[in-house]
Amino acid sequence: METFSPERETVQSGHWTYNSTLGAAFHVNGGSKSIDAEIAVPGVEPGSRIVQSDESGYILGKGRVYEFGKSDLAVADPVEVRTNEWPLGLEAGSVAYAAHLRAGLVTRFGERRTTVEVGGQIGEPVVTAEGTLWLHRHGTGQLCNLPLHAERLSCPARVASGHQGALTMASGRPVFVDLTSATMSLVSAEGFGPRRPLGQVSVSETSILARAAVGERLAILETQRDELNLIDVAGLFGTRPPAPPITTQVRPGNYQRMESSGTVLALIDEATNTLVTLDREGRQVATAVIPVDPQASAEVRPPAVVVGEDSRLYVDSSTGDHVLVVDPEGRIIGVGVTRPPASTPRPTKSVAAVSDPAPPKEPVVEPTREPAPERSRRPRPRNPEPRSPEPEPQPTKAPQPPPSPSAPPPPAPKPTASKPGAPGNVAARASGSSATVTWRAAPAHGAPVTSYLVSWSGGSATLAGGARSTTVEGLASGREYVFSVRARNRVGIGPEARSGRVVTPDGVPGKPRNLVAVPGEKRVDLYWERPALNGGEFLRYEVAMVVEPWDVRLEDTTTERHKTWTGLGKSDDARFRFSVRAVTRAPDGHIRTGPPAEVYGQPSS
Repeated sequence: METFSPERETVQSGHWTYNSTLGAAFHVNGGSKSIDAEIAVPGVEPGSRIVQSDESGYILGKGRVYEFGKSDLAVADPVEVRTNEWPLGLEAGSVAYAAHLRAGLVTRFGERRTTVEVGGQIGEPVVTAEGTLWLHRHGTGQLCNLPLHAERLSCPARVASGHQGALTMASGRPVFVDLTSATMSLVSAEGFGPRRPLGQVSVSETSILARAAVGERLAILETQRDELNLIDVAGLFGTRPPAPPITTQVRPGNYQRMESSGTVLALIDEATNTLVTLDREGRQVATAVIPVDPQASAEVRPPAVVVGEDSRLYVDSSTGDHVLVVDPEGRIIGVGVTRPPASTPRPTKSVAAVSDPAPPKEPVVEPTREPAPERSRRPRPRNPEPRSPEPEPQPTKAPQPPPSPSAPPPPAPKPTASKPGAPGNVAARASGSSATVTWRAAPAHGAPVTSYLVSWSGGSATLAGGARSTTVEGLASGREYVFSVRARNRVGIGPEARSGRVVTPDGVPGKPRNLVAVPGEKRVDLYWERPALNGGEFLRYEVAMVVEPWDVRLEDTTTERHKTWTGLGKSDDARFRFSVRAVTRAPDGHIRTGPPAEVYGQPSS
């Protein structure tokens, strides 16, 4: 059996991010919310992310990996990767991993570097504190591990054929959640542990999991209903009776992944580019719009939540010029990733592995104000010899005569006005055939902002200088929109800032929620909850009963959220399958029928 020890030799401090505009990697100190190291690595693709081991950082680009030392910050020659797929990065103490999910390629960095070709697509891996990677092979259903000192996979468990699920971590142990059977099991080198039910929760094969528990609960988000289920893991370990699941609603959004720091959860609404944090009870703590570079290409990799080993979460903007830091309490703090002014003392460049980083008390000042030459990409020496900078001679200043006491001081120069800057935090949220666009005030640059110009594919609008939001009507159903906002003053129109991509609801309703069949004497009562209407106007429910195996089908309609089927006879040969689907009128006037919710039921006698 694998053993878990909460003690680690090293805990990686902070977070490295790559700013593609400046062509450099920067280290974000999670404790002080500041930049404390920088290294030039030009030419890396925008959207590349960085993982770190105890000694090195690894910039994961498309088809290449750039390694640099965390103490000497020397950059090694880039290493080619046999796929252009963006990898998923993972960290664990002394090692780091890159996993290419579609290509089935896993690379372990560190002292025992190795690359494993899994063969076929894999699910999102998890990694234990001691560095063992676990993954799910989709094609074969195998659950495989790659221990820290191994070079080949071992696959001790196999998921039932046709079942969908994902790996997560609880109390330092890997857990497989079977979404098809709504069960969870510990996984070890000996295979599956006992299976335990998730409890009275509604999950589906499209649900997403956080890759680590939050507190003592697994987090499962049912994306069709924006419903978060928190499952107590005590039943897996037998330490106490498990508490009932917690089920809460999260704010509506387009969520593809969820991450946990162990104390808080974080999701990104890709429709509005909004970061949402939740506490261990599923209650919303904070939200923040992820900054968008208005000049960035639409093909740039979207932001994602990165789990740091310092109990914080980090979200890089698409070009790496901003980082949002999520504290263990769920608070969100933004950090601008840029170089300090030339007159500002530069901090030390060595980044050590500590449990909770703190800013240096006395930052080291660069010995010269001349820009440093670009670092060459060469294998860095193991023990570089330290160099002592020679002091720069200070020129002798000639004494200046004291000013005449009778001479009046020169008048202060009047500031020159210029075009305003770009508005901040432009965001949009679609609802039906309209979208609400919000922004923050643009820098005036010496002349008051007189108006804002909002534009989108198919139209534009001009708002007063004090406006901070507008509602755009008449948008096409089910279409993708990006909104841009520019400020105007008496000098001219400033640069635009753009929202994230938003899709207007198409009016197709979701599945009715929580459909249950209650048996009665020669009858079955169906009850359900209203589905998401996605901008449509509710019309009716279509209810059907199919008697298997003879495929006898009966249909009916109702506007209520219950239906009773009577005259049913109980039989060992017959099975009754019930379905409910919603019908709506979309904003464009068309009738839309949603997917069915299904359940089996039998009369009691």
